Amino acid sequence: MPRKQTPTAYWVEVEPRRLGALGACSVSDSLLYPDDKERLDEYRKRCVEMLDQIKRHVDNVGHVCIKCHTEDVCGYCGARWTEDSDEFNGGCCAKDMEHEPHRVAK
Repeated sequence: MPRKQTPTAYWVEVEPRRLGALGACSVSDSLLYPDDKERLDEYRKRCVEMLDQIKRHVDNVGHVCIKCHTEDVCGYCGARWTEDSDEFNGGCCAKDMEHEPHRVAK
């Protein structure tokens, strides 16, 4: 499996309130959502809600969009992509090793 891109953050041009900002008190986002993927999903949902609210309540908006940072990762194990090749990530996992150029050539 070639390298793939995975989202690392979502945002609307208007910055969303932190997940841990609970009004009178504030806690770490990771305390509420220890799993990185779940935390990113919650931020994406919050951005979609903000986008809808902005379109509904703000006049004269020409364009509003959600933006996303991505990171290259291994499609098998999710390890950070470190190589120039699109097919082989230096052997980060057994499946990636199967795609090592020297093995494939044999």
